[in-house]
Order: sequence, then C-alpha cells, then structure tokens
Amino acid sequence: MPLPPNASRFRGRYSRFRVTSAAATPAAIGQLHHEFAAWIGDTVHTTDGRRSDIILVVYEALASTAETVDTGPAQLSITARYSHKTRSLHVCVHARRTWLYRVSRLPSTRDLGLDIIHALCDQPVFTSTSSGTEVDLRWNLFA
Repeated sequence: MPLPPNASRFRGRYSRFRVTSAAATPAAIGQLHHEFAAWIGDTVHTTDGRRSDIILVVYEALASTAETVDTGPAQLSITARYSHKTRSLHVCVHARRTWLYRVSRLPSTRDLGLDIIHALCDQPVFTSTSSGTEVDLRWNLFA
C-alpha cells in the first residue's frame, strides 16, 4: 500500500509522518486514521498488539479534538516521528481551535476515549491554549 504524500519511509535513523492541515470532520479523521495506520504498519517495529494500541490511541486523540471544538470544525495537524535506533515513537495531534471543554472536565461521552489514551500510551500530555489544543503522545517500544 503506498504511503500518503506527507508520510515518509525509513530514511536513516528516523521515519516521519506528517499531515499539516486537515478538517476535523468525521470523513477527514477516518482518512487520517487510515493513512496513519498504514504508516505505523510499514514503519514501527513492535508487536501487532502494540501497533493496534498506538493506532487506537491516535484515533481517540483525533476524535476528541473533533468532538470538543467550540464552533465549526477545527483544522488538525498530526506529526509522528519514529526512531529506529531507540525504538521510540512521538505523535503530536494539534487542533487549531480551543476545546469546548477543558480536558479535565470533558463530558462523560469522551471519558472512555481519554481513559484509553491514558491506559495505552506511555506518556500522554494534553495542552489547551487560546489558539488550540495539543495531544502529545510518546511510547518507548524497546520494552
């Protein structure tokens, strides 16, 4: 399966995936999810179960941004960097709008998604500012 134009295959020590602007709509999120899953499958060297966990966590981060923006769809960006040497993965999902709810006070329909993120990601960090929201996700895949 060919990678999306913004993704890159193994080039030395790092592989990167990057989409700089996409609407936070269900269709666009589905497409990003599909492209990211393909990149993970081709790039990240870990168990199938761990890859599935990563794909689920990133989907939940994308879905959370789409469901909680204030008015109208936000613009999303997603960047990922995998280190072949250290087998570490860093994914950042950014919505260029503010969330309708603070992460600590999301409505109960999103609680499960946030619980999934916290349970399956080694280091999740959520940051909300006046210009947008960022979900920073890190995994150490050596373990």
